[in-house]
Amino acid sequence: MVSKPPQIIYSNNFTMVSRNVISGNYPKDALRGHEIARYIHMLYRCNTKNALTKAGRKDYRRFAGYIDADVFKKIDKYLIECGFIELLKQSGNYTFYKIKLPPIYDNENKSFLLNSEIYTGKRIKLTNHHFVLLPNELIESVGILNYRKFNTNELYTILKLYRYNFLESFGGVDFQLLRKERGRLIINERLYKDIHLSKSEFIQILDSLEKKRLVKWVDIIVTRDTVDFEEVPRYLGDKYALPYVKSLNNRTISILRPIHQVKN
Repeated sequence: MVSKPPQIIYSNNFTMVSRNVISGNYPKDALRGHEIARYIHMLYRCNTKNALTKAGRKDYRRFAGYIDADVFKKIDKYLIECGFIELLKQSGNYTFYKIKLPPIYDNENKSFLLNSEIYTGKRIKLTNHHFVLLPNELIESVGILNYRKFNTNELYTILKLYRYNFLESFGGVDFQLLRKERGRLIINERLYKDIHLSKSEFIQILDSLEKKRLVKWVDIIVTRDTVDFEEVPRYLGDKYALPYVKSLNNRTISILRPIHQVKN
């Protein structure tokens, strides 16, 4: 008997995180620990009409746990110097920031190239920028920014999985990149190399995220279609929900499904 897949938890809102930070274009130590968590926090709090936020240390601590004031200032200073954010002004107890699209990293000079592209819906459309849609429940309820719950490698892995998460098309993470089939775990190396992990480290993190109930392996049925004289796989549905149909074109595989999804 095929077990019933876990119930999906839908989030009405999401945070857009640029794919640049998980594309392999940055060195491993470019954004680590509180640096990547703080940047995501600012994206989460950002007004996409004007790219502004005043979310500071007090608000950050709600999602990421305790952080020393001096350490927090160093993190913001680093993000400013690298071009991820811009300090605008201070008004009373508030500091206002302008959020930018991630800068390009110059490998030859080992530095970030400062850019003026700001994080607004208008600029995103004009630059055809691509983003990971991160359900806000992961930040608000699960606590993925809290370093006591999720380390940096786990956070990057979560971003990478959501980069290829297509619930309607694949049932979860793109099974052409990640799946279990006939007792084998098949992983495209881009999933772990882009975020500076080894294959074994990536597998361990997948196990950890499953134990933390963020992802689940689900049996699905895929079939083969012919498009432009080439065979391509197509997701039919969860094995649990489909009636048994014997066909040479159909096969069962296991895909990784993030439990939290953005509601369409």
